[in-house]
Amino acid sequence: MAEFTLGVLGGCLSHQRGVPPSQLYHRRLARQLRARGAGPLRVRIARDFEQSHVERLEQLLHTAHLDGVLVHVRSEFTRKASLITIQVRADGIHYYWHPFLLRQRQYGWAEVEAQQFSTCREMYRRLRSPAPPPPSPGPTELPADSAASLPGATRLAGIPIRDAIYAAGALVGLHRWAINDELRMLRDLSSRCQQLKLPLLVLGPGRRPCNGWLDQLCQRCDRQLQTELGQWPLPYCSLPDTENQAGCSLYGDDGFHFTPAGHGYVADRLLEGIQHLMS
Repeated sequence: MAEFTLGVLGGCLSHQRGVPPSQLYHRRLARQLRARGAGPLRVRIARDFEQSHVERLEQLLHTAHLDGVLVHVRSEFTRKASLITIQVRADGIHYYWHPFLLRQRQYGWAEVEAQQFSTCREMYRRLRSPAPPPPSPGPTELPADSAASLPGATRLAGIPIRDAIYAAGALVGLHRWAINDELRMLRDLSSRCQQLKLPLLVLGPGRRPCNGWLDQLCQRCDRQLQTELGQWPLPYCSLPDTENQAGCSLYGDDGFHFTPAGHGYVADRLLEGIQHLMS
């Protein structure tokens, strides 16, 4: 059968450090598809995590022919819901008021982030101790997801300050804004894929089991995506669980990255949807 090339617009799930390459979800998925008699699945992974879905797709199309697209709404979208935006750079940790706090009818987080929040007023900058640069990725390795480098939660009187900042964001509606911004990017991507006659499948956000605020936001986003995308309609794959059927945790100690068992879970959840894309 003919080879199927799938463009993946996601994060570190496609190339996660600490998970053997053979255990990554897309490798498992390819084996499961072959066992079902489907043709070979080839994956092409988009770079530039902070760009919009459409921009990442266009860059991928410059280097590869695609037969379909998988876009992952990463749980890192939760950073859009915080009243204060934190950006880690080599020269320090920069703090900004949310760039759309006073204009929540407008969207475009990816565009502002791509400019390193240069159009936003900086509240504070905390210097960092010099650290050795990370090793350069190899020819087939992608850079690590930026979420892995965020500073740990600072506590005041035992209460994580980051949780308080997210709670404040929820009070002024930024949790709704964050989800709507994701929906806007998905709508733009869906329109572009329709123009290109490329089938599209959306993979929903994972959970954040170690943080109640973020986990609730991820679950809220998942429910809204199921409702909205079902009306478009656009195929959607949810990731609602924190353990597999054997009771193994799907997430590592950081409460963010998937374990090898988690990759197996993602592959199982995607199997029907990807097979439908290939048919």
